[in-house]
Amino acid sequence: NYSLSVRYLPFHLVQKIFFILKQHDRLWPDVIKAFFGSQIRYLDLSECFWLEDSAFLSLDGIQETQIEFISFAKCRSITNASLIQVSKYLSQNLKSINIDNCKLITDAGIEQFLSNLTSPLTSFSCNNCSRITETSIRKIVEFSRQNLIQLECQNININLNTIHNYICPFSYSNLQVLTLSKLNDPQISSPFQTCVFSVLSLLASCFQILIKLKINPSYYTLSPLHDSNHSFSFPHL
Repeated sequence: NYSLSVRYLPFHLVQKIFFILKQHDRLWPDVIKAFFGSQIRYLDLSECFWLEDSAFLSLDGIQETQIEFISFAKCRSITNASLIQVSKYLSQNLKSINIDNCKLITDAGIEQFLSNLTSPLTSFSCNNCSRITETSIRKIVEFSRQNLIQLECQNININLNTIHNYICPFSYSNLQVLTLSKLNDPQISSPFQTCVFSVLSLLASCFQILIKLKINPSYYTLSPLHDSNHSFSFPHL
């Protein structure tokens, strides 16, 4: 098995692991280095609340890793430094990253992170990252283009121009999951519901495949019709 998820370890074992690591912070770098030097492809560090940047600053000597997915979700002490550091060792194989609720990561970190990667992402999730703006979303989409399958950016302000000029033209062929919650139209001061209708209409005209769209917090399904037009449903408005 080439995956490791801390969340799915037995609770009593997780308690013991974190108790030891919390008492002996110097062990974190060795643990992380062991993960990166292994054959693990899926590394889920979600909810490792005590994980800090110092754990990722001792990766010297590690060759290119096999990790394709990594999650820092709810790692509240992780900053740009960790994101940039790990990207140096995941540059060729990384396909998916989750930084949900990492409130210390900023646009500058995302920019440097992308500059270190050599292959596009298929999934990017930054829900509730309060210091990330739609500038980063645009760069993610532009970098990954048609390889992007899943994009989640809940609680990040996104306007219709970003959807029209970036998400639609760059990701139209493969994007399957799109999560949004803060939408605005720069042209008009429209209520949220009106903006949702605009987004649905815009996406329905752009995408050629089935899309699951989550908007604050309802799900909408856009599906292609045989005559190349599109239909959409919005059951919760």
